[in-house]
Amino acid sequence: MLAQNKDYDWYKEFHRKGKLMNHILESLQHIDITIHDFIKKVYKPQIRNAIAHSGFSIMFSRNINFLNFDNKTNDISTLNFEEWEYYIHYTILIWEHLHKQMDLYQQKYITHSNEHHYGVEVRHIKPDGNHFMRFKKYEPEIPRWTDYDVLPKH
Repeated sequence: MLAQNKDYDWYKEFHRKGKLMNHILESLQHIDITIHDFIKKVYKPQIRNAIAHSGFSIMFSRNINFLNFDNKTNDISTLNFEEWEYYIHYTILIWEHLHKQMDLYQQKYITHSNEHHYGVEVRHIKPDGNHFMRFKKYEPEIPRWTDYDVLPKH
């Protein structure tokens, strides 16, 4: 949503399985179909859930057995190690890319904050949709972003 220059709904709730990922993929489809198709190809919620909840086993073979297999939505019963490498490598590449981008933007806004006395003006959106503006300053000693209003005045 942010890449589409829209406000992000910080209060949106996703109760059903897969709703958040579907929401992300739907947004990506309108921004960059290549990224959309790539993530859709390599992201498998069943694998993510199996890892997060220890729902897998590795016995005496070179296979990973998924305990959350159900033939309907969770249709992967086993993966051999080569198939597993495919998913884990691309997952790590996505994670690495996202973190590099976050670090780049973090540094960009820290630089901007240091160049301006009041820091960076940030819009805060309330649950009712209204918003207010507040200045944030990066405090390297902490390290975190802090409201300018509460900073000690030197």
